[in-house]
Parts: sequence; C-alpha cells; structure tokens
Amino acid sequence: MNDLRGLLLSSPQREKIDRLIKTSPSPALARSNLQRLIEAGGINALKRISEQHLPSLLRLLGGSAYLSEILIRQGKDWPKLFLRQIKITQKSVAQQLADLEPLVKSAPSFTEFCAALRQHKQREYLRIGARDLMPAVTMEETVRELSSLAEAALDAAYRFCRAEVEKDYGVLHLTGTEKPNRFVILGRERRRRKRRRTQRQNRSAILFCRSREKDYPCHG
Repeated sequence: MNDLRGLLLSSPQREKIDRLIKTSPSPALARSNLQRLIEAGGINALKRISEQHLPSLLRLLGGSAYLSEILIRQGKDWPKLFLRQIKITQKSVAQQLADLEPLVKSAPSFTEFCAALRQHKQREYLRIGARDLMPAVTMEETVRELSSLAEAALDAAYRFCRAEVEKDYGVLHLTGTEKPNRFVILGRERRRRKRRRTQRQNRSAILFCRSREKDYPCHG
C-alpha cells in the first residue's frame, strides 16, 4: 500500500491518515500494520474509529508490532477491543482482580487458566501500551499500570494454583491449627558477572520465595 487512494475513504480522511502515518514513531511500520489491519477487518472496521481516536491508533500501529498484532488477530472486531481499552485511563489492583475473579473460579484446567490469563494480559498490554504512546501520559502512569497488572496476575495465579492443590490435598492449614498455611511461589533471577581477565560471563542463580505477605531471598 504505497498510498491511501485505493481505500474507500473521503479525500480529507485519506489526507489525515497519511499525515498521522508520517508523524507516527515508524511510518513504514504504521503503513504496513494499517494494511494488515484493513485486510483482517475490512475498511468498514477502520471507519468505526472516530477522528478523536485515530491519532492513538496510528501511533500504536507505528509504535509496536506486538500490540498491532493483538489488534490484527481480532479480525473485524478489532475496533471494539481498541475503543474499549483506550477509554480506560487506569485500573487498580482491585479492579484487575475483579476482572480475573471469574477466571480464577471457573477455569476448568490449568492450561485453560493460563491461556485465558495470557489473553487478559494482552488486552491490558494493548490498553497500557496505547496510552503510553500518548504525549500526555507520563512514565509514572505507565509503570503504575504495569505494576497493578503484574500484582493482580500473580495473585490470580496464586489463588488458582492454591485451589488446585487443595482439591488434591485438602485445605492447607498449619499443623494443629486452623490457620491457613502459607503458599509459596518460587522464582529464579539470573545475574551475570564478568571476569576481568577472561571476559567470560558467569551466571549465578538466586532463588526468591513469594508468599502473599512478602518477598524474601532463600538460599540456593
């Protein structure tokens, strides 16, 4: 798509889209992703985007191949997802957890839970990423939104996994008490250290344990 003349748009619309493409982070990427978006959803889907939200769309298409791919995979329904997400300015951890609660309670298997959690995260990445590309949105806002999403996703995974364990072993109580036993999530962080003489890189693994109360390093 070398130009926009082949699209069934009015001349002012074509000129505005072409102007927005030229001012996007990567005009070549924006033009390519716009073509793919139209091929996936049709020109009528593009017409559902108002002039108010068109700059955000073209910035996204020219700013991130990953986020563009999320939209493209929606087919003709991509405007619904884009417009819904772009209008949400922020979400607290509580709001993220409320969205994830049905998934935690009703996912029939671990595999399906993980797939649904990935889909939720992709929708939220689309919202956060599109807003991050807006000039008025600060880095602090973006970091706050990513942190809320990460905390909610971890908590949802914790609660789903705990429920699955308790299906097999019963309620996890501390021995001889009715107090819930702490549930630990293990993670590993890799750190690199360069030797001055050999310039070879060594990797040391540090094990972290996460409970709902706190994070703390373990020996390992």
